[in-house]
Amino acid sequence: MIRTRDLVVFVIVFLCVSTGATITFVRNFSPNSFNLRGTILVPVSSSESVITAVAPSTPNNRDNIIARLREAILHDGTPISTVSVEEPQKKEEIITTDPQETPVTPTSLQRCGGMDDSLQALTLWPLQDVFVEVREGMRLVEHIEQVVVANSTGQGTTTATSSIPVSQTQTTPLLRMLLYPPLAVTTTCVPSDSIGVTSTGALMSNNDARLYYSRKSDELLGYARDGFPIYGLYEGKTDDCGGYLHPEGYRYTISKQRNEILHCFVGVPNPFLIK
Repeated sequence: MIRTRDLVVFVIVFLCVSTGATITFVRNFSPNSFNLRGTILVPVSSSESVITAVAPSTPNNRDNIIARLREAILHDGTPISTVSVEEPQKKEEIITTDPQETPVTPTSLQRCGGMDDSLQALTLWPLQDVFVEVREGMRLVEHIEQVVVANSTGQGTTTATSSIPVSQTQTTPLLRMLLYPPLAVTTTCVPSDSIGVTSTGALMSNNDARLYYSRKSDELLGYARDGFPIYGLYEGKTDDCGGYLHPEGYRYTISKQRNEILHCFVGVPNPFLIK
């Protein structure tokens, strides 16, 4: 037989379980109650519709980023680059070479037509007492010598000649060049084999390039007739005339790539003054 106390306990437990099940059913299916979204309870009225947010199905990948960037560039008025993000362009590597290792293409001598304008200078050019001086913005090549003359004194209307000779300095100009010559717009042909003078004032022959092969590139040899300096053997690249623009200014140079000292003048060659 079931005792009265056990029956009462069974009825109370049954009522509690039934009540809990009823409340759960009402919360899940009643439109006037609450809508469960994750862990947040949002009250929903009977007149409102529940809108569920849907995540985009297309991933936000690199191609979409590039497309948006290009569109922004178009609106900005800047040309579009075709660079890919996944495969960025590599910067072109610039390889510089030592100018002394650059091969030089030999050029030909630009000889002027007509007679050699140094024929007279060759026969009259002094072999000694020739000096190169800088004076009044010019580089002057002069023959300076001491000349002995008779010393004469006059008394009244007669003139008596002293037996004591007098030494005087006699200067003969040979060549005048600008101290800072300008580069001409066009090159000038070579009118003579005598293209300049050495630092000591001797004439330089254009065909004597081999004589200077032992001279260093920073050693001053002389001056061309247009006023630009001539330096020793240089292994680097030169222009068609046989020179290059040094940090200190334009200069001609000796090169084993040429049989002559120079092939043309970058300035205007000055005439020889000796007569």
